[in-house]
Amino acid sequence: MNTHLPPTNASDVQRGASAAVGTALVATANPAASQAAVNVLRQGGSAADAVVAAQAVLCLVEPHASGFGGGTVVVWHDSKTGASGVMDGLACAPSQVPPRLESDMAGQRIPRERALVGGWTVGVPGTVKTLARLHAKFGQKPWGGLFDAARELAHSGFS
Repeated sequence: MNTHLPPTNASDVQRGASAAVGTALVATANPAASQAAVNVLRQGGSAADAVVAAQAVLCLVEPHASGFGGGTVVVWHDSKTGASGVMDGLACAPSQVPPRLESDMAGQRIPRERALVGGWTVGVPGTVKTLARLHAKFGQKPWGGLFDAARELAHSGFS
């Protein structure tokens, strides 16, 4: 089965990149991601489950903008308890980076041109870890099944 997926841009929203089910509305940058989220909701999944399913599809169909190699911020609200919060999954520095990049682990000064390149100046992606935290807190469906729509699209193809 080959599913046509239009290019991702602002006009996609006008062409129907959102979908509704019951009292839920899903809006993503791509119709296939929105549909994946709606399908999870229809199967009794939580909003957190739907987010994971949608993000998995977005990672596939627009990796340049929504890949697992990036950062994510989740703003959540639990209507049962009234609690709200934020999960910060933006990129962070590798664990062994010293607090000041101008000096090495021994405290010796590093020339600026060397300090700005290399492994110490990369960001460690936080999307997958944040989605896992969201799922652990609010998920209802098994984690692996939330990737089914993305797996199917990857197997059958899309354009």
